[in-house]
Amino acid sequence: MLIRKTLKYRIYPTKSQEQFFLNSFGCCRFLYNYYLDKNKKLYEENKDIKDSKKYSSYVDNAKDLTSLKKILPWLEVPDSQALQVSLKTLDESFKDFFKKEGGFPKFKSKKR
Repeated sequence: MLIRKTLKYRIYPTKSQEQFFLNSFGCCRFLYNYYLDKNKKLYEENKDIKDSKKYSSYVDNAKDLTSLKKILPWLEVPDSQALQVSLKTLDESFKDFFKKEGGFPKFKSKKR
């Protein structure tokens, strides 16, 4: 017999921690939307061309992220893993779209 236990924790961040979290979420949302816009343009250009690249993969985006961090220094503030997770999420969304398991990825909003 397997017993599963769930524990819930509530955290109370300080004002500086709360600001860090908000900045991190904002940077992740910006990256997701930035690369979604790039991929959407690439898809629109190549959707009728057979055997062409329909979107840039996680690896391509991660390589481009390093140069983007040099242009936008505020992207260096959050954890690099958080930024990479947002790129992986976008990559999975596109993979699901091309496997016909989901719709076209949508832009992230602060309100949603």
